[in-house]
Amino acid sequence: MKTFLQKLYDKLTEPLYRRLSRDQSIALQTQLGANLDFQERFVQSVLDELLVLSVQLEEHARLLRAIEPDFQLGREARLTLAESGLSNEQIASLLSESRSCTSMMELAQKWGVSPLSVARLKARIGACNLSTLKEIRDLEVENARLMNVVADRAAFPADPVANSSG
Repeated sequence: MKTFLQKLYDKLTEPLYRRLSRDQSIALQTQLGANLDFQERFVQSVLDELLVLSVQLEEHARLLRAIEPDFQLGREARLTLAESGLSNEQIASLLSESRSCTSMMELAQKWGVSPLSVARLKARIGACNLSTLKEIRDLEVENARLMNVVADRAAFPADPVANSSG
C-alpha cells in the first residue's frame, strides 16, 4: 500500500514540480538578463568617463605646454566649434543628449562625429545654451585672427631699422 501511495503522490505532484522548475528557470533568466544590462550600462559609463578624463588630461597638458613649451604628454586636444562641423543648434542638442543616458559612442554614430569629438565638446563646453555657444564660436574666430596677426608680426617686424639699432 505504501508504494502505491508513493506512486500516486509522485504522479500527482510531478506537474507541480515541473512548473516550479520552469518558473524558477524563467525568473533566473530574467534576473541574469537584468544583471547583464546593468553591467553593459556600467561599463559604457566607465568608458565614457575615461574618454572625458583623457580629454581633460590633454587640455591640462595643452595648458602646461603654453607655460612650458617643451612639455610633451600627448596629441593636441584643441577642438574648435568650427572644427566639429556642427552648427550651434546641433552642438546644443548633442550636449543635451549627452546629459541623458545615451553613451558617447551612440552619440558619435548618430551625429556622424568621432567619440573623441563628443568627449572634447562635453569637456570644453559642458552645459551651454545657444547664445553662449555663439559667443564661444565668435571668440574662437577672433582668437584665430589675433593669433595670425601676432604670428605675422613676429615673422615680419614692422620696423627692421628700429629692431636692429637696439
